[in-house]
Amino acid sequence: MNHAKTLKVFSTLAVRAPFDRGVLAGYEHQSDLSFEWSPTTIIEKKLSEGLHADVVIATDDAIAGMVDHGLVKPENCFKLATAYFGVAVPAGQTPPDIATRQGFLDALVQARSVAYSLGGASGIYLQKIMAEQGVLERVEPKATKIAQGFTGEKLLTGEADLAVQQMSELMTVEGITIVGGFPDELQHLTPFTIAVMNDCTDWARAQSFIHYLLTEPCRAAYASNGLMCR
Repeated sequence: MNHAKTLKVFSTLAVRAPFDRGVLAGYEHQSDLSFEWSPTTIIEKKLSEGLHADVVIATDDAIAGMVDHGLVKPENCFKLATAYFGVAVPAGQTPPDIATRQGFLDALVQARSVAYSLGGASGIYLQKIMAEQGVLERVEPKATKIAQGFTGEKLLTGEADLAVQQMSELMTVEGITIVGGFPDELQHLTPFTIAVMNDCTDWARAQSFIHYLLTEPCRAAYASNGLMCR
């Protein structure tokens, strides 16, 4: 077994905030890790194109699909954290009242431009509920859509004045104001799983890394960065 080889991780952006703010720094073999941060849909595309990862962090549904396609075994999948959707505005801007369904929809319609990700679970879900609630045609033409990355960055550039994404992803961007989560009746939880791929190049190191990510200090970091522990 070649322990000199870097462990390659394809990971959802949803866990980047806690990972950047202490989780990775606390791992003794941090230098042995190589991360590619992408929305789950992009991770699935990379794997379908034959790109290699040793470990994947993605939505439960995506990991289940990898199991179905023979890329991962169920016993090598571990529940990590659950994300929920939130809203942010530029620092200094009066935050809208999004506590109710109507208040949330009004905020979307009244915004100069709403930033959301086309490749992420948040953007896909937002488009779905906007269509269901009858506001899609009023919001979409002036929206700031990104293929991947952090929607909060579009608040910093002035391209948008309201951003929607997983709460943990919004919290990754410094210099913006977090308004809060979607109202309860429109909220949607997205559970994430970490899995060791069947063609992992270093099983011992992958298992050690996952064991570390499930420790209490890491769980505390998830909770303080917009995620719910599982």
